[in-house]
Amino acid sequence: MSDEVKVSGPTPVVADEFLKVERRGMEPVPDAERHGSPRELALVWTGAMSNYVSLLTGALVIGAPVAVGLAGDNWDWLIVGWRSWLVRPWRPLFMAL
Repeated sequence: MSDEVKVSGPTPVVADEFLKVERRGMEPVPDAERHGSPRELALVWTGAMSNYVSLLTGALVIGAPVAVGLAGDNWDWLIVGWRSWLVRPWRPLFMAL
């Protein structure tokens, strides 16, 4: 009889194989089939979010001057409209000139 003890790692799960369909839906995964670490999830999350951050930053850099320019145009129209409202009672006087 041998005194060797074999220690095996987690058993491979069929769903972990390449191009295999996951059999589970919303039911919890048993402890024996769980693997991975929070670090792996953090790397996936960081990689996914860094793309959105770069897109948002680029959109703000390109869009901010356009928004300021449009806001300036809106203020111009507001001032022109306000002045025309002030002049409206005296319009017949100016039309006669």
